[in-house]
Order: sequence, then C-alpha cells, then structure tokens
Amino acid sequence: MDDLRIRAKVSKTVIEILQQSGCLDGLPESNQISLFG
Repeated sequence: MDDLRIRAKVSKTVIEILQQSGCLDGLPESNQISLFG
C-alpha cells in the first residue's frame, strides 16, 4: 500500500477508501513485510 501511495501519488484518504471497498484485499501494508514475511 505504501508503494501504491508513492507511485500513484494518491493520498492516505484514497488508500483508506480503497481498503474499505475491498479493492486492496491481500495487498501488504508495505513491501518490507513481503520481504521478511
């Protein structure tokens, strides 16, 4: 999600709306989690 926010230049509010609507299901919070998880 951090990567999406940076690359797409969207605000945290937009990310929250996408999360609430289920668009980001399964997407990790940051790419660091996917590296170590």
